[in-house]
Amino acid sequence: MMAKSKARLVESEDAEGAEDGGIATAEASSERPVNKSEAIRVEGRAVLDAGGQPRPSEIVRSLAARGIDVAPAMVSTVLKRMGVQRRARRPSAASARQPAATREAPARRESAASAESFTVDQLITAKKFVETVGSPKRAMALLDALDRLM
Repeated sequence: MMAKSKARLVESEDAEGAEDGGIATAEASSERPVNKSEAIRVEGRAVLDAGGQPRPSEIVRSLAARGIDVAPAMVSTVLKRMGVQRRARRPSAASARQPAATREAPARRESAASAESFTVDQLITAKKFVETVGSPKRAMALLDALDRLM
C-alpha cells in the first residue's frame, strides 16, 4: 500500500515540475480520472454567468465535445445541488389546441339530495315567510311568480 501512495506522489511532482509551467503532460492527464461533477459545475456556472438558464442537454453536448461523457440525469442532479431551479414545463400541444372550456374541470352540479337539504336557519326563515303570507300554497304561488320574473 505504501508503494502506491508513493507512486502517486511522484507522478504529481512530475506534473508540477513539467517544462510547460506546471501543466501536466497529455500522458499524465489521460491517466488521471476526470471529475465529472466539477466539469458540470464549471459549465453550469459559465451559462449562469452569461445570463442563461443551464439545461442538461446543452451541458451534455458541450462536455461531450471536450471528451467527457456524462448522463443528463447526473447533470440535473448536480445543477439541483447547485441551487439551479428547473424551468416550468410548457403545456403540451394537445392541451393547447383544446378550447378553454374543455381544459377546465367541469362545473359540479348539485345532486338531488344536496338540492333538497336545507339548513335549520333556512327552514326557520321559510316558516316565517309562510306565516307572513298566510299559507304554504300561497307561498308557493308567490315563489313561482318570482321565479318567472327572474
